[in-house]
Amino acid sequence: MTSVHEDDTVLAEFKGQGLSKDQLYKAIEMIEKEEILRQFDFENLKPDSRGQYRIWVPDETRKGGKTRVYARNIDNLKERVYSHIKGQPYTEIFRTFSYVFAETMKFELQNTSSERQVSRNNTIHKNWAEYNRFFRDTFIEDKPIESITVRDLDEIIRYNFRRYQLHKGGRNSMRTLLNLTFKRAMNMEWITENPASRIIWKDYDRLIHQSAPISQRAYTDDQLKKLLDANRERHEKDPAFITAYAHEFQNLTAFRRGEVCPLLWEDVNLEEGYIYVHQEQLVDRSNNNAHVIVDHTKTFKDRYYPIDEPEIALLNNLKEVHDRYYPDSPFLFPADTSTGCITCKAVEDYHRRLCKKLDIPISSDCRKGPHAFRRNRITEIVNATNGNIDLVATMYGNSPDAIRKNYYTTNDLELMREALKSRRIV
Repeated sequence: MTSVHEDDTVLAEFKGQGLSKDQLYKAIEMIEKEEILRQFDFENLKPDSRGQYRIWVPDETRKGGKTRVYARNIDNLKERVYSHIKGQPYTEIFRTFSYVFAETMKFELQNTSSERQVSRNNTIHKNWAEYNRFFRDTFIEDKPIESITVRDLDEIIRYNFRRYQLHKGGRNSMRTLLNLTFKRAMNMEWITENPASRIIWKDYDRLIHQSAPISQRAYTDDQLKKLLDANRERHEKDPAFITAYAHEFQNLTAFRRGEVCPLLWEDVNLEEGYIYVHQEQLVDRSNNNAHVIVDHTKTFKDRYYPIDEPEIALLNNLKEVHDRYYPDSPFLFPADTSTGCITCKAVEDYHRRLCKKLDIPISSDCRKGPHAFRRNRITEIVNATNGNIDLVATMYGNSPDAIRKNYYTTNDLELMREALKSRRIV
């Protein structure tokens, strides 16, 4: 649609009426507004159970290409639709919490490098899902951002703790969304004080639903052996079934699923004994959940992972299978997919079926997917290197702090007793 600002016929018509420049452009703006609103059916709208009027409008930043705008009355709804289409608030009163959050997500989406775009898309998708979980249809959504107080934030935080059994991760997600939204409002000078910065999050620690200890989210040695044995039996029965090899490889190396799937034979150096890890497979939430390969790892740090006898034996067996069944594929784990390699979902689904067959428990409170292999293997290497967490962080592509918090599961009483024996008692 051509803007009326660019329509010479409209300009000439209003100039002929002797209007001032400000009056002229205000009149043109009103016509443009009418043209925009005429595209939507406001007359047949009915209020929902909460007394709100809602309507769908185009939105390229959202999955599906549209979003829903809502207000307490039709006049305000029209103003909000117009503000949305124009891409800016019509007046300050429409800078509600929901509006500022949407603007924050647009800013986050637009301000990222091209190589990080898919990761950023997925983060934005997750943030919107968490927004819907914590703030959709709550009192804070329609509140003007400048009128939200620390007391309001305390109320919404406690409300979410009451209705959900929030783990630490859920609490952190809620905190992140509030901090991002109010930081954006401050940067845009829509508010003069940031109430989110005054929240003392430690005050809510007693409300956090406690997760199972990290040690319980790792596998036992017996379970690891059962999984390895089951994979090797599958190799014998169905050598072309590549998913079993990918699962065994992840068990041995504790690579992230996204790092396993796109591995290339050119990344493997058997002579010098290492694998070059430099890319990963992601699910692009903005592209119909398509699996894509990006040229970076989760932490944007390439690494060389050393391999030893178990990994070399698996790779040699896999090479024979590859030469026989998949000679034209550059991938270790080829598949008939858009990327040419196996998908993360295929490995995850196979893992669940295998755990069910072997009677290895998986529950929502104690999630043990293939990622849990990292807890076992990282713990083993930490112990074998006398606690050299920096070295282990380099091997597995984590920060030392992440390993301390999420992976290190040892509870070796004998090791602790040996440490006590080294004391010098006077």
